[in-house]
Amino acid sequence: MEVQNYNSYIYGITRHKAISFCRKKQFEYMDIEDYSFDLFFRTETTPEDDLISKEAVSEINEAINDLPEKIKIVFKLIREDNLKYKEVAEILGISVKTVESHMTTAVRKLRETLNT
Repeated sequence: MEVQNYNSYIYGITRHKAISFCRKKQFEYMDIEDYSFDLFFRTETTPEDDLISKEAVSEINEAINDLPEKIKIVFKLIREDNLKYKEVAEILGISVKTVESHMTTAVRKLRETLNT
């Protein structure tokens, strides 16, 4: 699955990071959907910035597609479909430890590929 809408992709990442931050700080319950905000409110981009963003997304998608098939499936189910490790293990008929191992390998390989 390739990223088609970069703005939506960034919004999703930001939303999940905000939720994780709130969980770690143990804030009282707050529904993030109740707050309206525009991530790009004061962001001015140039055509060059847009091209660089598209190239970065393309590079990320290519790196994901280059992962070994089983690892790529686990990565996509967790990162793109937002499934939990246990759910992925049940779907694929593997142990949770194997899912954890595949995710560790995926993240390591993506870091190596994208940092070069």
